[in-house]
Amino acid sequence: MEIRQLEIFLTAAREENFSRAAEALFLPQSVVSEQIGRLERELGVKLFDRSHRAVRLTSEGRTAVDLASVVMRDVGRLRREVSSQGNPAASSPSP
Repeated sequence: MEIRQLEIFLTAAREENFSRAAEALFLPQSVVSEQIGRLERELGVKLFDRSHRAVRLTSEGRTAVDLASVVMRDVGRLRREVSSQGNPAASSPSP
């Protein structure tokens, strides 16, 4: 499972449409479909019920949205906190 897959999944869930998710992420629609398919295979569940015009979350998909949102929030926090500390090792002189 990759962070990018979670970003794609959450965008598709919000947009309820793979094409609109692709536009929002500046990706080809085929990439969105492929990454969501990979995530579904890895998890062993369908995350979306698909129709011609829209996609709807399954009950497993709704659970995944809740958990993926927590993961993405924590990833953002990790990035902010670590980058705000800088890299002390790079700025200290070598012995």
